Amino acid sequence: MIKRAKVTIVGAGHVGGTTAQRLVEKEIADVVLVDIETDMPAGKALDLSEAAPICHYDSHVIGVEDYEETANSDIVVITSRSIAGQYRHCKKGNRIGCSKIAPCHFTGGLKSA
Repeated sequence: MIKRAKVTIVGAGHVGGTTAQRLVEKEIADVVLVDIETDMPAGKALDLSEAAPICHYDSHVIGVEDYEETANSDIVVITSRSIAGQYRHCKKGNRIGCSKIAPCHFTGGLKSA
């Protein structure tokens, strides 16, 4: 099996789901979809996984509601919308270090290289 980049997508809505779909269909990366909505990221990941044999790709995709599976991600894509000036992944107290992506005040959570 080819070693692919690991991409975390924060926000499994339409934009996040479509981003994951494009990455796995073209076998560019293995994907971790993260969202605070119960079961949504896992459902989208299951849809993409079940399409793999039909669409002829073997990228790995999982959907989660916490950040444990995001460890060692090569790239983090934030597609979640803001609520009251905060990223929605902070709603449950999760925090993400994204200083290499864009300037922000969040620290901890995902480790940047």
